[in-house]
Amino acid sequence: MRTGSGTVERYVLPGQVGGFPKLAISDDGEPVVGVYQKIFVVDPKTVEYRIFELEAASQSESLDPETLPQAAGAVVNLKVSSNTAYVSRYGMSSIMALDLESGESSETPISRAFGGFDDFAVLGEDIWLVKTNDTLGGPPSQLGILRGGQLQIISRKVISAAATTDELIVATWDDTGVGQASSEGFREFQPSGQASDMLARLGPETLIGPVSQDQYWVTDPSQNMVAWIDQSGGSSAVFELPTWSFDASSLVCPISDYGNECGGVEHVPTRVVALAVSPGGDLYIADETKNRIGIVKAPE
Repeated sequence: MRTGSGTVERYVLPGQVGGFPKLAISDDGEPVVGVYQKIFVVDPKTVEYRIFELEAASQSESLDPETLPQAAGAVVNLKVSSNTAYVSRYGMSSIMALDLESGESSETPISRAFGGFDDFAVLGEDIWLVKTNDTLGGPPSQLGILRGGQLQIISRKVISAAATTDELIVATWDDTGVGQASSEGFREFQPSGQASDMLARLGPETLIGPVSQDQYWVTDPSQNMVAWIDQSGGSSAVFELPTWSFDASSLVCPISDYGNECGGVEHVPTRVVALAVSPGGDLYIADETKNRIGIVKAPE
């Protein structure tokens, strides 16, 4: 499907991959998919893949003593830097570094005093945490650098963040929608072009994928859109994602005196649950609706 000056393509994930896939791109341009306690490294040309089985989490490793055994240790967030996969796992107070060549792994502990965090990014040797603050009246989120067991707070209004070579591009709660963060601090900037309206209305599930320090992708499931931003050239492009139709009679629905309450044909938007950017700047999105990976080609 061609939209604007970019092309959207798809290929079906391996049959075993279901649930809530997490996605990253290796330095070799291979999609890396995390599901449950497995990491898949996929060849995008042949869709052949290799699997890394993560060690099962014991109940003693869990932050929550009520965690179900089958849920503890499942992949929550996934990043790739220098052909190393960095993984946060459900109920575990650490981030795993997995070498995608050797399969060797190590853990970076996170103080339990931090509580939960929504996402993380890897920038050089630093791990950054995007941490939700659920205290009444507190800030909606915190962005900070994890160093020596301490979290150095850089910003308190970030939805999501992803790393470029030497800084982070972040999606914010402000009307500008985007900003840049480094160890020196945080600054916002105002994008121009088609995407400015979209960025002013970002929802809480927004994801951002940098291509370079000045070019990046933004997805917002609440608007069913993807935006390409070229900050250096002052241009942007917006791509509307597909809405899928299916026969609702195939679903298990509540039955009343009037029959099947699901009705006839249902229309469901693309649900982006994860994204990654290839070395060439193309956007890969994990579409939960159709259990597929979508590809949006970068505008030339």
